[in-house]
Amino acid sequence: MSRSDRSTHRWLFAAAAIFVAAGGCTDGSPPTRPMAPGDAVAAKGGGGGGGGGGSGGGAQRRLSIVGVNLTASSLVIEGARVSYTVTVENKGGTVSDVALQGAIVQGLASQPAGGFAASCPPSPTGVVPKGSCQMTFTAGATNANGGSSLQPGPASFVLTLTQDFNGTTSVLDSRSVPVTLTGGTLGITNLALSATTLAIGGAGVPYDVTIFNPNSQLGSVFIQGEIIQNGNVAGAAGSNLLCPPTSANGVLPTGTCTMSWIAVASNQSSAPAPLVPGAATFKLTLYQGTGSPVELDTESIPVTLVAGPPEVTSVIFLDPSSNVVLSTTVATDYNVTLVNSGTAMTGMTLKGQVVQTLNGETSTRNVSDVPVTCPSNASGTLPNGVCTFQVSAFVSNNATGSGPDLVPENDATYVVTLYQNGVEVATTSRDIHLKVQLF
Repeated sequence: MSRSDRSTHRWLFAAAAIFVAAGGCTDGSPPTRPMAPGDAVAAKGGGGGGGGGGSGGGAQRRLSIVGVNLTASSLVIEGARVSYTVTVENKGGTVSDVALQGAIVQGLASQPAGGFAASCPPSPTGVVPKGSCQMTFTAGATNANGGSSLQPGPASFVLTLTQDFNGTTSVLDSRSVPVTLTGGTLGITNLALSATTLAIGGAGVPYDVTIFNPNSQLGSVFIQGEIIQNGNVAGAAGSNLLCPPTSANGVLPTGTCTMSWIAVASNQSSAPAPLVPGAATFKLTLYQGTGSPVELDTESIPVTLVAGPPEVTSVIFLDPSSNVVLSTTVATDYNVTLVNSGTAMTGMTLKGQVVQTLNGETSTRNVSDVPVTCPSNASGTLPNGVCTFQVSAFVSNNATGSGPDLVPENDATYVVTLYQNGVEVATTSRDIHLKVQLF
């Protein structure tokens, strides 16, 4: 679900996040020096008027907000933004580096609602000439910035007029307008990856996801990531919902939940074809339930995939039940699939090991060590793309390893590790069942 109009500004917003609002101003005198913080109040007298209460008091401000008018007095949390006009009056000379910042305030909760640099054409952006200037912008109610959450009910839209003076932001005036917040739609309100470049088969990229729930708490809620590229889909890691600080595993509480997880680009579960370097999409889906979970919402972010280390994506034993005979004379055959998203690699070998833990003791046996044999390639060469070949292993207690003998009629783990010139580059494992003989 795309939300192109979200407010992600901080309460004290940076200049890089400033938007330009449309409007008109009187008086076109050239800019003078910015007001120093102590120049905000020019003379004693009555305060300015306008929509809603303000800083008021017994001083006439040189630069002040005289009116704020929203096109609607009701805002939907995580919903559409509402347009408003603000009128600023300047009783003195031209003032530069002026901006306005909105916030939705409700009790202890204060969430940024969008900010912009003053725009009084034909004056430059951020400059307010003498006279009156009316500007238009939008306000939104969102909990995507964290902190105390907004809830359905009465609140205030507070618009603050500021000026930057040598890197110091001074508040010149503010106006407050009562608004009513209504419950928004349950869903993902913000998704932020720490990086948008992912290495195929490489390390995961951390991200933060914010979810809003206007209703009562839900159980059995989880998130699942996917990498989508040209019709191919690959799992990108998932987790039960973990809402800090105290919510139970898989519980989505009422209000806002922000949790951290990782996104991975891997061909371990890609279909119908492997991921390749290039443009792709990271899609995060919010689910509830087990067995046949219900999709609650989705959010997507464009990402770039780059070549990473090769992966062992499949180990399939020829016995459909993954039964492995414990024998010095009967081999166990399996097919292994390797995916290399980068350039061809040489000096590649594949080793197999059986690991079994019984009664607190672990046994290992090294049962195969063969060069990679990809069709149409030299022995030990792993080309770019997909390579599948067959391996025969003798699973026996006579093989090198450690610990007591492997015990048949018990489960174990078969570990397949890929090496380049003796250095491990990828590994995977499969559950097996050891047998005395296969029937």
